[in-house]
Amino acid sequence: MALIEGNRGGDLFKGYKSTPDATPVLMIFEAGNSFVPIRPGQGVKFTADVAARRTDGSSSTSAGYVFAGVIRNTGGTLAVEGAITKTVIGEYATDAASLDASVAVGASGIEVTVVGVAAKTYGWNAVVRLQEV
Repeated sequence: MALIEGNRGGDLFKGYKSTPDATPVLMIFEAGNSFVPIRPGQGVKFTADVAARRTDGSSSTSAGYVFAGVIRNTGGTLAVEGAITKTVIGEYATDAASLDASVAVGASGIEVTVVGVAAKTYGWNAVVRLQEV
C-alpha cells in the first residue's frame, strides 16, 4: 500500500483474475483492517480502475472501467454514501454485450465482480485508490 501524502489512504492492486467463460469472478479488497484502513467513524472516497484483455489468442481485445464512490465505516459496518458511478472507458465492440464489471460494498470490503465472454478467456486486473475523508 502506498500512502497518499497528507491523507490516510493508498492504492490496492488485485492481480490477474481470469474468466475462461461468461462466469462472474469476484475480487475482494478487504476493508476495515490493515489492507484497507477505513477507521470506525471515518469515510473514504474511492476509485476503482478495472481493466481486461483477451488472453486466448487475440491481444487486440480489451476493456476498461472506472468506478467511484464514498464509503463510510459506522461501528464496523461499511455503507455506500449515495451511489457508485461507473464509466466505461472502452470495450471491444464484438464482446461489449457480454463484458462487464461492477463494484459493490459487502461485509468484507470493496467487491469487484467481472464477467467475461462465453468461450473466450479474459484476464482482469483492478486497482482501488482510497482517500480518507
